[in-house]
Amino acid sequence: MHKPLSVLVGFLCVMLVPLTAVAAESKMEMEPVVIHSSDMKYVALSPDVRRAVIWGNPDGAYQALTRIAKGAKAPMRTPPHDLRIVVLSGYLGFHAGSGEKRIVFATYVMVPAGLPFTADCDTSSTCFWVEQSSGKMP
Repeated sequence: MHKPLSVLVGFLCVMLVPLTAVAAESKMEMEPVVIHSSDMKYVALSPDVRRAVIWGNPDGAYQALTRIAKGAKAPMRTPPHDLRIVVLSGYLGFHAGSGEKRIVFATYVMVPAGLPFTADCDTSSTCFWVEQSSGKMP
């Protein structure tokens, strides 16, 4: 092998070995985040509405699981940032803007910033939804 070529090959080997080790190490550290329902830490927003933060903090960007007792109504809220909701279970009466919409599980709702809304849960079962916001939520 020519001397310049062997120097180049040696240099590449020295540079690539640490990069390969870093790539392998980062793959080993990657794990899914799993929070079992029994580990959720619910905080009361009102007597019948509870929230468990999944990530972030409601004083900033966050995602949370919200639970409303059957037959209960959530207090009126006006999100200062867009609020994205996916209903997981239950039947909700969603009140915002032009009136009430009946919402069932597997429904997506986006509440624009500044739009007051409330929701009530049907008497047949407890309601759960995932909510996500890019900023502080009251």
